Amino acid sequence: NIHDEIKQVNLHWEAVEVASVYLSSFCTDEFRPQLKKVVPCLKNILGKSSGLKCYISYHYFDDTDTIEEFIVHECAHFFHNIKYKYIGIERRNDEERLVEIAFRNRELFAYSIEFYTRIKFLLSVCEDKSHIKNKLKGQLLAELEDYQIPIHNDNSPDDVRSLVKQALRKRNGWKWLVRECRKVP
Repeated sequence: NIHDEIKQVNLHWEAVEVASVYLSSFCTDEFRPQLKKVVPCLKNILGKSSGLKCYISYHYFDDTDTIEEFIVHECAHFFHNIKYKYIGIERRNDEERLVEIAFRNRELFAYSIEFYTRIKFLLSVCEDKSHIKNKLKGQLLAELEDYQIPIHNDNSPDDVRSLVKQALRKRNGWKWLVRECRKVP
């Protein structure tokens, strides 16, 4: 029941975003402007993580954009939100969360992981010829250059692009991204 879900969200703006994801699942592009008049705070978002839950709009699965991977993006937020005690795992070292990320780098981490994972996946299902993979990698990186990354706070879209490019050159890019996003610049 979406009503119960929204009541459990602690912050007003998060409740609006969760409701927006839910409503966008049932809203056609033609109907969206009329709904926006009734619900002015409605946001055009396809995914949201809040606490221990991730919400994804049905429209995510209609999207044909090659570079986006909202489920990975929202799961990245889940991993830096989740504390060991919530899932009954003993703490490691001084780490409180499953993936420790500097607070100001959380969106940077989520977008970097999203694009890195998507590019790695598309390259993994590509024909196993290096010249074809190199061409596809070039096309995907060009698409990433053109993509309008809606990142806010102190990080920039260029920070995301730079991290993704560097991670693709690493043997274990995912771990490298976690280490980079842990740091506070």
